[in-house]
Amino acid sequence: MKISRIAILIILIIGILSLTSILHAEAQINLLQNPGFEDGTTGWQVYGGILTYTNNPVHTSSRAAVLIATEAEACIYQTVVVLPGHTYILSGWQYQNNIYEPITFLRICWYEGENGTGIEISQKDSIGILYYPNNYSFLTTGICTSPANAHSAIVKAIVRIAAPNQPASVYFDDMTFFETISLPTPTPTPTPTPTPTPSPTLTTAPTLTPGPTCALNLLLTNPGFEDGLTNWSTYGGSLSVVESPVQSGTYAIALNSDTVSTIWVYQTVPIQGEENYTFCGYALKNDPNIERVFLRISWYESDDGFGTEISHNDSLAALTDDQPQYRLLSTSEVTAPSNARSARVKAIVVPHAATPATVYFDDFSFAGPAPVLTPTPTITPTPISTPTPSPTSTPAPTPTLTSTPTPPPTATPADEGDVVINEVQYDPPQQGIDTAFEWLELLNRTGQTIDLTGWTISDNHESDLIPSLTLPPGDFAVIAASTDFYTNFPNFSGNIVFMADGSIGNGLSNTGDRLILADPTGKIIDSLSYGEDNTIMSRPCRDVPEGHSLERQPAGLDTNQASDFVDNSTPSPGCTLPSVTEMPSPSPSPTPTPAPTPSITPTPLPTPTPTTTATHAPNLTPNLTPKLTLTPNITISSSVSQAQPWIHTKMPAFLFLIGLTLLVAAVFRLKKQG
Repeated sequence: MKISRIAILIILIIGILSLTSILHAEAQINLLQNPGFEDGTTGWQVYGGILTYTNNPVHTSSRAAVLIATEAEACIYQTVVVLPGHTYILSGWQYQNNIYEPITFLRICWYEGENGTGIEISQKDSIGILYYPNNYSFLTTGICTSPANAHSAIVKAIVRIAAPNQPASVYFDDMTFFETISLPTPTPTPTPTPTPTPSPTLTTAPTLTPGPTCALNLLLTNPGFEDGLTNWSTYGGSLSVVESPVQSGTYAIALNSDTVSTIWVYQTVPIQGEENYTFCGYALKNDPNIERVFLRISWYESDDGFGTEISHNDSLAALTDDQPQYRLLSTSEVTAPSNARSARVKAIVVPHAATPATVYFDDFSFAGPAPVLTPTPTITPTPISTPTPSPTSTPAPTPTLTSTPTPPPTATPADEGDVVINEVQYDPPQQGIDTAFEWLELLNRTGQTIDLTGWTISDNHESDLIPSLTLPPGDFAVIAASTDFYTNFPNFSGNIVFMADGSIGNGLSNTGDRLILADPTGKIIDSLSYGEDNTIMSRPCRDVPEGHSLERQPAGLDTNQASDFVDNSTPSPGCTLPSVTEMPSPSPSPTPTPAPTPSITPTPLPTPTPTTTATHAPNLTPNLTPKLTLTPNITISSSVSQAQPWIHTKMPAFLFLIGLTLLVAAVFRLKKQG
C-alpha cells in the first residue's frame, strides 16, 4: 500500500512537471519556420540577391544561410501572424567577411492584414553592424510592442551594399522571433516613485552636450571645418562647406546623399594601443530621407588606417528622428585594441531612400593620447653622429639623405606602355579573406632600367605607393600584398616587393575591379579592368576562376584590349606564358620567346619557361568555364531532417499527455482504493 502511494505521488509530480514544460514551451515557441536553416532555405524568401546555404561558417548546428547581395539593398524574410498590442523580439546571428563594407541589420515591419498585405503600419530596426570582426555577431531589435491594428509582421535580415558592382556575401544563422511574456503586476506600484526621478535623469542623458571631453580635441586636424575640407575624406556622397547652419565658428560641412548606399566622412589618426579615446561631434539631421546618423571609431593595425579593420566602437546613440538643431553624438571613452596603431573616425549616414538628402556636421573631437611612436623618427639623427664622413666624403651622405628624389631623374622617364601589368592573381585559392595572398606582375618592355620610386598602384577604392623597386630592361617584378605570397609560391626567387599595408589598394575584388599603374607625376603608364568593372576597358578582361590568374599572352602584348589577356590556370609570377595562339602545341618553347617581343628574349628569366610550359598551355583551355564561385564554401545539398524543432515544440505536448494520462490513472486508483 505504501509503495503504491509513493508511485502515485511520483506520477503526480511527473504530471505537474509536464504541464509546466508545455506552458514554458508555449511561451518560448519560435514563430519562424526553419530558423536555423537546417532545412536549407525552406520557409525563407529573398529580395535583391541570391539566397543559398552553407555548412561553413555556421553559428550552431550544421548549416547557415548565405545572402549574396547584388542590389543596393537585399534581404531574406518571412511573414508571421501576430497579435495586436503584444510584445515581440526579433534576433539572429550574422557573419560577414567582405572587403567592401556592407551594413547588416534586422527589421520588423508591422501590417494590418494577416499575411503581410496592405500598407505597412510601422517598423522596428536593430542597430546596424558595419564590417564586424571575423566571427558571428548578435543582432536584435530588442522587445517591441506590435501596433494596436497589427495582425501580421514581415521579419527581415537586411544587407546594404555601397554599390551594385560591389556584391557582398553575408551569413545568417539561428534567427528567432518570439512573443515575450510581460509581467505588468509589480510595475504599477513602483511607477509613482520612479516617474519623477528617472524621467529627468533620462532627459539629462542627452545633456551630455556639455561633456568636457568633446570640448578638448587633441588629435583631429581641422575639427570644426574652419579650413574647409582639409584632412577630411568621404566614402560615397558629396561633401561641401556651408556657412549655415553651424554649431560654432564660421563653417560646418554638409554630407549629401542621392542613393540608398551608406556614406560617411572620415579622418585617419595615429593612436596608441590599449589607451582610452573619445570621439564625439555635432550632427544636424532634419531630413526624412535619412534613416540614421551615428559616429564610429574603426581600429586598424597599420599606421595609416588601411588593411583589415580590427574592431570598431559606435556612438552610444544614433539620430533617427528629425530636429532642426545640432545634437551631440559621442562614443564615450573606449579602449583601443592592443594591436591598433591607427583609427579612422567616421560620421556615418544611412539614407532611407535614393532621394537627395543632407546631414550637417560640426565641431568634431577625438581625445586621447598621441602615439608614442612619434619620438622614434627623432632617432634618425644617429646617422649624423656616425663617422660616415671618414669612409666617404662628408658631402656624399648628406645629399643622398636629403635628395631622396635623386634616383628618378637618373632613371629615364617612362612613357605609357613602357611598363605593363603583365599578370594579376586577384582571387587566390585561399578561403575567406584572401587579400594578403594577392599579387601582380610588372614587365619592363623597354631596353633601359626604370626606377619605380614614387610610383603608385590603385584599385577602384584606394591608391598605394609602390615600395622601392628598380626594373632592369625586359625584366619582371612581382608586387605582392604581403609575404603570404610565399604560401602559394614557396620556391619563388625573383624580383619582389611587398605592400606596406598588406593589401593592393583596398584588396582586389574577386568579381570585378580595376588596376592603375601611375608614375610620380600621376601619369598613367598602364591600366586594366576585369570582371564586372568596365571603368578602364569598355569590354573588361574576363573573370577567371579562383586560383587562376589573368596574364598577357605573349608577355608584354599591349593593345589596350581585353584580348591581350588569357586565363592562366597555373599562375606564373616572374615568368611568361608559352605561346600566343598555340594552345594545342605547348612543347616548342623556342616559338614563344622570339616571336612576340625580341627585346625580352635576351633576359635570363624566360629560360625557365620550358618547365612551366607543359603545365600552362594544356590548362589554358578551361578558360571559358564560367566563374560560379561567388562563395566557395557554399554547398547545396539535399535537406536533412531537423530533429531539434520536434523536441522543442512537440515533445513537451507529448510529455504533457503522458503526465495527464498517468494523473487520471492515479486519481482513479486512489478512488478505487478509498
